[in-house]
Amino acid sequence: MGRKALWLCVLAAGTSASVTSEGLTQKSISDVGWSVWFVGSQYDAASDTTTFTYKMVAADWEKDLSHWVLAVQADPPPTGSGINTSYGLDPKTGVLGFKWDDGQEAGTVQVYTLTLAGQIGTAMVSYSVKGGTYFAIGTVAGPGAPVQAPMTYSISGSLYVDADGNGTRDLGEPALANVTVVLTGSNGEVLGQTVTDANGGYVFADLTPGDYVVSAPGTTSASDFNEVLSTYFTAVVESLSVHLEGSDSSGNDLGYRVKVCEILKDLNPADPDGDSFTFSGTGKTIGFWKHQLTVAIKGKGHAQVNSVTLLSYLYAVEDLFLSEPFQFTPTAEVASALAVLSSTSSAKVDLLKKQLLGTELNHVSGRGLTGAYSALQAVLLAWGEYLALHYTQVPSAELVAAKDVFDRINNTGE
Repeated sequence: MGRKALWLCVLAAGTSASVTSEGLTQKSISDVGWSVWFVGSQYDAASDTTTFTYKMVAADWEKDLSHWVLAVQADPPPTGSGINTSYGLDPKTGVLGFKWDDGQEAGTVQVYTLTLAGQIGTAMVSYSVKGGTYFAIGTVAGPGAPVQAPMTYSISGSLYVDADGNGTRDLGEPALANVTVVLTGSNGEVLGQTVTDANGGYVFADLTPGDYVVSAPGTTSASDFNEVLSTYFTAVVESLSVHLEGSDSSGNDLGYRVKVCEILKDLNPADPDGDSFTFSGTGKTIGFWKHQLTVAIKGKGHAQVNSVTLLSYLYAVEDLFLSEPFQFTPTAEVASALAVLSSTSSAKVDLLKKQLLGTELNHVSGRGLTGAYSALQAVLLAWGEYLALHYTQVPSAELVAAKDVFDRINNTGE
């Protein structure tokens, strides 16, 4: 909220009675029976305002209070409780500030509030009280200078699949989206949480200097990816400790490795781990897709997917994740895809590509792992593309394991 600096007008309290040009007598504050007590102040972040609360005590032996003024200047002008209030110079007492003119009977106690824009500190300010033919000026805690907001910083990073296992996020490694990330303080108290975006990124902003911990704990929420993540992936590092001081902290990435064995167990209808759970799916084998492609090329035979729809699937595959390994020959996309599925090469990467392309065709056509596990299938496909593209940098055993995963997915509908 834009605002000018708030400043105060502090007037010295009178020490003896004197008569003003208004014909009023100024008395010492100790000689009158009206006293102002500061109750406290409260900042409201939502409205960016600070409210000061006062208690006016009018002694039963004193005259009724006519009005009182708290010496404060602010832009924009403050607001206060009561009906007859104003802001400006009080000609009766000479105090510039906020005036309550509703009056108050002797022998009563009344609460008054004053609200100013911004987060305002506390300082000693003047106030004037007036009743009958005299007034007095005293001092009380009141609005001071605006509180200087502390410098804040941010913690950011990403969650990803560490496909090559080197502990850092390399270009093209799959993002882990829709993961709930939790920020805790040095004492373990939860300070906030957020969800990773489509690129696996997260940000915690407006943090004061100090020590923090970032983690992605397993949850049972059906709306995030955390439960799947904790079941089928292993964290390279369970949490990150971050020290904030003087600048933002970026690159706080959490990497995960695929638990291939766990996935293969749950893709096996025989339930080898005995947990009474196996994936249900609608995957079609590479034989199914070879047949659809062959019919589209020859223009005869029975196919479950027509040539126009099949071509749209191939375009969707090209746009899935990485620019490779699947970019089909323009105007000969169907034949190019069929060549991948029909390869007789025994090279580990070619065996992976055959099953990977089958799963990608299943994925873009709404087949394979569906429902809550469609997101898992997408992450596995991005992982498979990275392995196929960087096959010289990963162990052959991992290429074979990935091939087996996609082979199992492609058989879930058989």
